Formats: sequence, C-alpha cells, structure tokens
Amino acid sequence: MAIFRMAVVFILLPVLVQAQDGNGSAEAIAAGLPAAVVKRMQVSPDRAEEAVVMLIAGSGSGGSISADQIDTAVSLRLADARASVLARLLAADLDNDGTLGADELAALASSSGARNRGWLAVAASRADRNRDGALDPGELRQFAAAEAEQDVPDREIAAMRGVMRFDTDGDERVTLAEYRAVMAAVADLPAPEQEKTGG
Repeated sequence: MAIFRMAVVFILLPVLVQAQDGNGSAEAIAAGLPAAVVKRMQVSPDRAEEAVVMLIAGSGSGGSISADQIDTAVSLRLADARASVLARLLAADLDNDGTLGADELAALASSSGARNRGWLAVAASRADRNRDGALDPGELRQFAAAEAEQDVPDREIAAMRGVMRFDTDGDERVTLAEYRAVMAAVADLPAPEQEKTGG
C-alpha cells in the first residue's frame, strides 16, 4: 500500500481534482495537464502507469474505475490508517474493556522499545482530551481519525481522485487504455521548460 501511495502522490499530485468533462481527446487532456504532471509522466512513464494500474486493479471493476470506486479506495485507505493507530494503542487494553487506564498505558510502555514508548507518551497525551489520565473509546476513535488524516493527507486523496481526469470518452470511468492514450499524447508534448531559480 505504501508503494502505491507514494507512486500516486509522486505522479499525480499536481493533477489534483480539476474539472474534466470527460469528452476531451487524449491530446486535449494531455495539453491541459499541469507542466509538473507532464514532466513526471515523461520522466517516469512506467512509474506513472504503475500507479494508475494499481488503482484500477485494486479498486476498480471490469478493467476500469469510477469516481465512486475511487472514493471507496480513499475510505479504505483512511480506515486502514485508523486501524493501524488503534491496534498500537489497544495493545494496552489488558482487561479488554475498550478503555485504556494509566496503569495499562504504563504497562505497555514498560514493555516497549524507546521509540514506541515515545510515540505512546505523545499519543496518550494528545488523545486524552478530558485529561483524566485514561483513554475512553470516544477519545481513541477521535485520535485515530486525526492520525489517519495526517497519514493520508489531502494531497494524496486529491491525487487519487485526479485519475478521473483521464476519462476520454465521458462514461465517468477511466480505463488503462484511456490512460495510455493520454500518456502517448503526453510523450509527444515538448518537455516542460525548467523553472529558473534566482541567484
């Protein structure tokens, strides 16, 4: 999942969620892409395609993907991030009551390595909204949701949704063939000029 996330963000981040009517030719879509996306697609075409293949194959159906399926992929990504945070904290739930007391957090900390002890101290402090020294289920859910938003930033979500920009036939689905047609058109574009830096 991490490789996919990095590939999507690397290649498609500047696309973000821009309006696309889906009736454009591959050439028109390619010409409308931001220079940064064109550059990344030209420099790393295999990596760019891999990101789209992984999204379509992983979350689409019938060889294509819709905006709704991308939204589901986003929701699954956020749920996975929340579950990861909760799993780390719930390892301290020694009595299985869904609440982490100070003694349970201390027990987990004492059996953890230095790095995890540090994370646990910060997490417990941030999650304990009512400052009673314990973490109740509501506090755990709120903390996990906030951590997931940090782990899955808006730019990653926007990059995933930006795949819909490659819908050339207006059917509100993107296929690998559509993406490849735009990629071929991008390959024919002149390389974007390098940004000049002041000196």
